[in-house]
Amino acid sequence: MRDRQLTRHLRTIPEPAAPPGLEARLEETIPASFGRPRGVRVARRAWAMGKWGIMVGAPAAAALWLITALVLGPSAPVAFAAVLEPVVQGTAGARAVHFVLHRLTREGEDFSFVDLQGKGLTVDVRVEAPQGEPGRARFRMEKPDRVLTFDGREGVLYMKRGNEAHRWVGPSPIASAYWPANWIRELRDRPGENVEQVLYKEEDGIARLVYREKGVDTSPLPKAFLGDFDRETELRWTLDAHLLTGFKIWVDADGERRLYSELVSIDYLPEADPESFRIDLPADVRFAEVRAGTPEENALGPAEVARGLFEAAQRKDRGFLELYCLSPSVVDWALAQPPFDVLYVGEPFRSGHYVGVYVPYRIRIEGKVKEWQLALRNDNPERRWVFDGGI
Repeated sequence: MRDRQLTRHLRTIPEPAAPPGLEARLEETIPASFGRPRGVRVARRAWAMGKWGIMVGAPAAAALWLITALVLGPSAPVAFAAVLEPVVQGTAGARAVHFVLHRLTREGEDFSFVDLQGKGLTVDVRVEAPQGEPGRARFRMEKPDRVLTFDGREGVLYMKRGNEAHRWVGPSPIASAYWPANWIRELRDRPGENVEQVLYKEEDGIARLVYREKGVDTSPLPKAFLGDFDRETELRWTLDAHLLTGFKIWVDADGERRLYSELVSIDYLPEADPESFRIDLPADVRFAEVRAGTPEENALGPAEVARGLFEAAQRKDRGFLELYCLSPSVVDWALAQPPFDVLYVGEPFRSGHYVGVYVPYRIRIEGKVKEWQLALRNDNPERRWVFDGGI
C-alpha cells in the first residue's frame, strides 16, 4: 500500500527540465561516491515548509544533492526514484553541507582517479544550497594537491604542486547541477541498462540501498577512473529525517572487490560560511589559460600536435609548447629535459569516457626507452588540441 501511495504521489510532481549537457558536465567534474561515516552531525535549525508544502527537516537538503549527484548518477533505474523520493522531500530547507571522504586516489591526479595500491587521501567538500540565480551556488572540493572552488562569481582550480591555477567566470555548471529536481528527472526518465538494484531494505529506522553498475571497456589502456570499473554501491539514510548516514563504494579489479571510497563525516549546516568558498592564491601563482591561435595553428590534428610537442621540447621552443600545453609547470619541465630521440608517434585512439584522444609514442632518453601515450583534448574555446597528460 505504501509503495502504491508513493507512486501516485510521484506522478503529481512537476518535472522541470535539466540544464543542457548536465550529464556530460557532471561526468567530468563531480566526484562519484562517498561511504560510511564515522560521525554524522546536524546543526540546530528549525523545521521548515518543504518544496511541496509539507513539513520537512531542513538539514536534509544537501544530502539529496550528494546522494544523487555524487552517487547515483543519471543512469539509475526508475526504482531508485521511488526509493529516494522521501529523501527528496527532506531536502527543501538545508542551506549547506560539509562532508569528508576517504578514497583510494593519489596526488597529481583528478578527484575520481583510482589508486588501489595506495593508502588513499582525504577529500574535503563544502556545498551551499542553490538559492536565487541558477548556477550561482557556491562549493569547494579539496585534497592535498589541489583545490576546486566557486565563490558565486569565479571558479578556480588551484594545483598546489605546480603553483598554477585554472579559472573561469561563472555561472558554474557544477553548482547548477545540484538542483534536486534535475536529478530526480534523470533518475526517473533514464533507463538503467547498466545498473542492477541488488538490495533495498528498511530496518531499525535505517534504509539501505545496494546496487551494481557496469564500467566501460578502456582497452588497450588499463582502467584508471571510477567510471571505468564495475562497481557496487551501498547507501544508507535515516527513515525519520531522511538524513544520509552511510555510503560505501567498491570496485571490481583483477578479480577482487576493493573498497574505494567511504564517508568519514558529514555536517548539515544552517548557513554557509562565505569565506570557505574563497581561495587566496599565492602572489606568484601562474595561470593556465588557452592562448589565441591562428586558424593554421588551431587546425593541427592530435598526432601532429603530439609530434610537435616532442620536437618543440627538443629544440627548446617555448612558444610552441605554451600554445599546445596550458600548464606552465609542464612547459618548464619539458624545456629542462636532456636530449632525447623520438622513435615513434602513432595514430590517435579513444578509450573509456575520456573526452579527448590518446596518441601512443616511444622515445629514447638517457639510454632508456619510454613507451606510453599522450592525452590530448580540444574542448576549449579555440577548439585546438592541447596536452592533457601522459608524460
